[in-house]
Amino acid sequence: MEYKHIKRIEDSEHFGTYLQIDLFKIKTCTFNCIHCRAGPTKNQIPQRVFIYPVNKILKEVNDNIERFGKVDYIKYSHRGDPTLYVLFGKLNKEIRAAHPDIKIATCTNCSMVDREDIFNELSKVDLVIAGLDSVLNEEFQKINQPLEKINLEVLLQNLLHFRENYNGRFWVNTVLLKDFNDSDQSISAMKSYLQKLHPDNYLITFEATDTSELISQDFKIKLVKAFVDAPFDVQIGADRP
Repeated sequence: MEYKHIKRIEDSEHFGTYLQIDLFKIKTCTFNCIHCRAGPTKNQIPQRVFIYPVNKILKEVNDNIERFGKVDYIKYSHRGDPTLYVLFGKLNKEIRAAHPDIKIATCTNCSMVDREDIFNELSKVDLVIAGLDSVLNEEFQKINQPLEKINLEVLLQNLLHFRENYNGRFWVNTVLLKDFNDSDQSISAMKSYLQKLHPDNYLITFEATDTSELISQDFKIKLVKAFVDAPFDVQIGADRP
């Protein structure tokens, strides 16, 4: 069977063996992040969309597990924000019913977690990985290039509300870019916010762009010192989840 929606990943740093699910034909997101490995956002919209029926994706998941064995996780990919798929909740229910012993993980920018349907669907996922590159608006605008209607302060408050009501594993991932979000002010502000958010794990990953070099080793040491007393697990220089 040729797989159009899934890819099997073996022995990853964060998820062991997992199936990666792509939900969109083209990258669909509320952000247009300058560091996104999927490239520019072709479909930057503030609403949910229907692309593929659930049964087509589930058929590939079932076939792969039957042929190659169980996985530790089923995880939605970075090719857009998975919560914009209008059948996100239904697909998770079908996967859970077919494979109750496999955990489900998703990345999301959390920009639409104020919607009741998205809030409820995310709440039923085993692991939510929130992408948060900066809590300072100027940096947020430069790095994430969100839709105009997205307000960072509102997003941060909505994320706190979600975290207070979520019982699964909750990670935060920051992509650190030299000369974009690596100032002392940015790091201090992020730490202060995370102390209120209480993630289970904070992952700092490093990227270079056309206008930004990789972070230096000296700066990595500085980060270790900055987060040494953080009341949550911190992984500096980790692979992107």
